[in-house]
Amino acid sequence: MTIATGEQILAAEVNAEFRQFVELVGNEHQPGGAGDGWNDWDISAIIPAGSHYALIECLATGDVNMNSGARKNGSALARIQTHPVAETFRVVLTECDANRVIEIYTHAGTGGARNNYSVLGYWQEL
Repeated sequence: MTIATGEQILAAEVNAEFRQFVELVGNEHQPGGAGDGWNDWDISAIIPAGSHYALIECLATGDVNMNSGARKNGSALARIQTHPVAETFRVVLTECDANRVIEIYTHAGTGGARNNYSVLGYWQEL
């Protein structure tokens, strides 16, 4: 690709940060907390240093219209979506900070229902 200044950017340079996906299906789960809001989740024990992105599964358990989300630590983005059906999940790609901390959105449903989160994998440099 050539940009307006005439400088060329190679695809390998654009994708240099995350070249290899490592799958972790069945890895550690994190239940959401008791209230509504964003909470830090330290995933440094799950993904290695040098990882920049994580694939997060958000599972709404036991209630309809549960909200879930995942985002980079310190972000102000409202990356929240509603699960219109109970026991449904969605997958979110999110950036990690240098300490491998992300934020997950906790939504307390009725009867103790809450979200569960899992790390499905991460991208690392080769």
